[in-house]
Amino acid sequence: MRKSILALVVVSAIAGVARAAEGPPPAAPPGPAGCGSFHDFVATDCSLTWNGITLYGVYDVGVGWVSHGLPENGYNYEGESLINRNGNHSQFLVAPNNLQQTGLGIKGKVEFLDGWYAVFNASTGINPQSGQLANMAATNTTNNGLPRSSYSETGDGARAGQPFNDEFYGGISSAYLGTLTFGRQRALGTDAMLAYDPAGGAYSFSYIGYNGTMAGGGDTEDTRWDNAMKYRLNLGPIHFGAMYKFVDGSGGCYSASATWTAATCTPEEAHNSAYGFDLGGEYAKFSADVVFQRVYQAISVLNPLLGPESLTQPYQSTVNSINTNRINGANLIGTNNTEYGIVTDNTAVMVAAKYTWDPFKFLGGYEHIWQTNPANPLGIGASAQGGYLLSGVEEKILTLRRPCRSPGRA
Repeated sequence: MRKSILALVVVSAIAGVARAAEGPPPAAPPGPAGCGSFHDFVATDCSLTWNGITLYGVYDVGVGWVSHGLPENGYNYEGESLINRNGNHSQFLVAPNNLQQTGLGIKGKVEFLDGWYAVFNASTGINPQSGQLANMAATNTTNNGLPRSSYSETGDGARAGQPFNDEFYGGISSAYLGTLTFGRQRALGTDAMLAYDPAGGAYSFSYIGYNGTMAGGGDTEDTRWDNAMKYRLNLGPIHFGAMYKFVDGSGGCYSASATWTAATCTPEEAHNSAYGFDLGGEYAKFSADVVFQRVYQAISVLNPLLGPESLTQPYQSTVNSINTNRINGANLIGTNNTEYGIVTDNTAVMVAAKYTWDPFKFLGGYEHIWQTNPANPLGIGASAQGGYLLSGVEEKILTLRRPCRSPGRA
């Protein structure tokens, strides 16, 4: 399966676009001076910084109207700016995170040797309308077994209720040798999306930001990589990035047989590594980046598990399945609090460019995504983002019969 995504050139007559929906981008310029008093904190845009350590956060919530909506879900962090295929009525509703993700974080850059710094960032997204941690996986599990007429808003995304659902990493940095970090980090495609999206990734105003397919290189759950090493280096006008994700989680239990049972299902190891590269540069008022990403065993969650009234559906039901083959006998794992996913190996190439001609900005981009059957299948009980387990797995995408995909979440 191949996908080509073209971001049309956009002219902006605004001096600066909206701030990124996911917070400040990695290469953001120095922020405002630290607060010197309570008056500075209240009356100015000063930062809460002490000895190189900064506490930051934002609260963004509004009211919106949709023509084809659903009841809002307290775990959903993107609102309903795009039409959901299950949406069935117009309504006014709370619109969370219109311009940027509500959340809190603490980051630091502390010098420990001359020219060497310890760096870290721990940040998480919070739903401003409910106070819940951002958790797209839970939007599905809370709707498991319900008829579609009773759904609240559902989706998929990398933020799945983790304590630090945005980033959680640490590392070292040198002005001459670059920055090396390890932990949960935004993918290189996510960094590029935030830098080149004309609307800064704002959920309510940007399809590119709302739908994480582009940033994740095929699936929105891959906009952030756990257990990942990331390297960034600036050499004059040229910058380079490389990223590698180590294998983690469970591979579940797999069988290729059309008549498989719990007794004939073989435990599998996860093979969900990933790697990527970014090469870019700036010249005068022009900048451009080329990003390559390769993700193994990428997971896409389509929609909640269908309930007993839909047992005739062969590819999505309360009966576990592997490669669309229904299990013979009892389920391997329960269907409560579990998900149904499609697994692929993804390769993506993204090209993005920007030119500033005051007061205008010209931005454009193109991405091509290849999705293929996974070289190593996942099975029932495999883990997805946030540690959620898959009680149904589909991997034959070349002969796939499935409902339309719900929009992804960055």
